[in-house]
Amino acid sequence: MGKLKWSVYAEILINLEDSDSRRYKVEITNRGSKKLNESAIYWVCLKEVTVPRIAGEDYDGTLVIGKTINLEDRFNQFISGLEMATGHSEANLLHYLFWKSSSFKNKYIKNRIAFYYLLTPIKDLEEKERDNIIWYIKKYGEPPVLNRSIPNRYGEW
Repeated sequence: MGKLKWSVYAEILINLEDSDSRRYKVEITNRGSKKLNESAIYWVCLKEVTVPRIAGEDYDGTLVIGKTINLEDRFNQFISGLEMATGHSEANLLHYLFWKSSSFKNKYIKNRIAFYYLLTPIKDLEEKERDNIIWYIKKYGEPPVLNRSIPNRYGEW
C-alpha cells in the first residue's frame, strides 16, 4: 500500500455460512480502544486474498481507497453497508455481491476485511486520495475493484 506507514483501524470478520437473511452480522476484531473522529485516507482490503489486476497481482486484496473527514463515522457507514446495504456505497455493493452472487459468496464465505488508515489533514485529503489511487493505477493498470471514479482522470499524473 504505497510507501507510507498505514495503521489498522479494525478488522471485520464476515461469516456467511449460516446466513439466510438479507442482513449479515459482522464481527469487528483487532480494533483499538480509541475512536478516531479525525480526517484520514483509508484503504479497505480483503485479508489473505490476491486480486488479479491487468498489470499484476494485488497481494493486499485492495477493494477501495477513499478519504473521510471523520474516520469513525466512515467506518460505521462501512459496517452498516456490509450488514444492511444502508451505508458506505462500496460496502453496500459488497453486501449485494454477498447476497446476490453465489460465486462471490462461495469464494469469500469466511473472510476478513482490513480497514487501514493514515491520518491526514482535511486540507490534504483530496490530494492524498488522488495520489494513492494514481499510485495504485500506475502499479496495477486499473483502479481498485470498488473505486468508481479516478480523481483528476484527464489531468497530469
